[in-house]
Amino acid sequence: MADPQHWNELLSQRNQLSEALESLPLVLLKVPRPPIINLVSPADEPVDDDNINSVPGLRGFEGNIEKEIDAVWKEIQATTSLVSVGQNFPVPKPLSRNNVEKTQHKRKESTVPVKVDIVSDEGTTWIRVNTIKNSRLKAEFNEIDAYTDSENEDSDENDHVAATERPDWRNNSVIRMATSLLAAATAHPIPGTTRPPVVYLRLTRLRPDATEPRIAQTIEEVERMGIRLWKGEREAIPSNPSPPGPTSFVQTEPIPTIDINLDLSLLVAIVSDITHAPTPSDPEEAKERYKPLVRRPWKNKSDAPGHLHGGSETPPENSGISIHSRALCNQAEQERQHGLFNELRGRLQRTHPSSVATFYSSSEARDRLTRIMTKIAGPNERRRAEALFSTEPDAEQRFWQGSRFPAGYVEGLIPIRAHVETNGSVSQRPPRSPFFAQLETTCRNILKDVHEETRSAETVAEHADLPTKVVVQRLKKHSNATPSPALTPHTVRSLLLGAQTGMTTLTANRTSVKAIVREMKQIRFRNEQLDAGGEMGSLQAGLETMTFSTEDASNGAQVAALWVVEPRSLAENMRADADVNSLGGEQAMEAATSDADGLLEEEAK
Repeated sequence: MADPQHWNELLSQRNQLSEALESLPLVLLKVPRPPIINLVSPADEPVDDDNINSVPGLRGFEGNIEKEIDAVWKEIQATTSLVSVGQNFPVPKPLSRNNVEKTQHKRKESTVPVKVDIVSDEGTTWIRVNTIKNSRLKAEFNEIDAYTDSENEDSDENDHVAATERPDWRNNSVIRMATSLLAAATAHPIPGTTRPPVVYLRLTRLRPDATEPRIAQTIEEVERMGIRLWKGEREAIPSNPSPPGPTSFVQTEPIPTIDINLDLSLLVAIVSDITHAPTPSDPEEAKERYKPLVRRPWKNKSDAPGHLHGGSETPPENSGISIHSRALCNQAEQERQHGLFNELRGRLQRTHPSSVATFYSSSEARDRLTRIMTKIAGPNERRRAEALFSTEPDAEQRFWQGSRFPAGYVEGLIPIRAHVETNGSVSQRPPRSPFFAQLETTCRNILKDVHEETRSAETVAEHADLPTKVVVQRLKKHSNATPSPALTPHTVRSLLLGAQTGMTTLTANRTSVKAIVREMKQIRFRNEQLDAGGEMGSLQAGLETMTFSTEDASNGAQVAALWVVEPRSLAENMRADADVNSLGGEQAMEAATSDADGLLEEEAK
């Protein structure tokens, strides 16, 4: 028959594990979401970012919960803004005099991982739980004393051992842990700054002992080093609390700033025929409107076979023009359900009811838009694009002409202001949250890598007698550090402008937003210290006194760094009712037929 006491302990452990697993969904509510509006499309299926995999280490903690339940779980429950669990931060391995020569022969300096049980509060707080008991630390002291006694007896044999390498009571495991945590915090500063995170150490079972004064001295030494010390176990939190209330950790959707930064994809979207034309009544009408047609060699309708419409015919389903037409149908249906201008007007009026938004974009985006307009835009789309940045009195009337919306439907949209840039940079405002700072740092690092890669490619191209573009492609193919193809230099520069100025960047390029968020996470968790010198110096200096708050001072709401909407492509010349025999229509049809995918990619990027 089983021991009743042992059986009761097993039942208690089972209940604890069950309660912890049941509490996981509530913990996930405390995971800070990036300040991005509409990061996930309504049509998308739920992804890993919505579940336990969104917190590095939490899945592993779930699997090892039997070992960690008593201590770490209580800290996780008490955390208000969880970033990661069980994160390892490498630091250079300390060298002794005996192994210096061996290390000098190695190509890379060896490192040792330092475990942090919980990273929270935007990376500003590190927590480590130590469950060492008095008896264990006493055993360490006894071992040190035994070594010291032996050393005194054999002093001649130990003369070659440096005094600094001989055991001392301060060389116990608690102080070593504190030392390694501080070293890791220094090597891995708060993302976007040069300041180390605040380190907390919880000693759950260690108590001052009159029979061993060195335990109390160890605790004092840890505090003297600068570690924030917590003594004893944290009080357990009920596993089934009442549903979160309005003042709890449930996160509200971020609000856009009153100044909005527009990227190229948004400039294309606001001049698109899809955005302005009357919406189709149903999906079938959308399909009919953008029915794919291919231009044939005959120039006159009288020369075309009678069954064809205007010298055109329906292409194969898998052709580029068919794929492009289906994308336009989907965009038109999206506009019917969620109009772009309706979303802009509605959200801005809700969040800034007494103010008028100001819209900005880069000179680069404006120039790229002009080049795109000359290739595939229809006459009305070109007219709107010409009015976008115009300060002429009739610019707003020209922009809204022929639209299903009345003039001035989105207040402040016309004219769009160009950022005033000096040497590719704008006058920088203090970042409003750590996310803006991390976004700026990430963009700068990507652009720096691209610049260095291009310079290397130019050097190689000179000696290899190859085009620079070919060399760049080959270098990217064999590089492990190359970011996503969606993060083109001008896309990153647009994001950088928004981060620098503290503006919400409005974009229709969801792929690039997801890519930049992934890149930010990789920079944050790849355990590499960001370069604080050179071009980064001014940024780092400006962040030294930054208050870590993601709230807008006016109303306490989280400020959106990015605002994502569905894309709208240039579509006027792709309509089935467009005159394909006109010069513009013919050029658009031929361009779309030959490289529809390329045009889509150019607009998206």
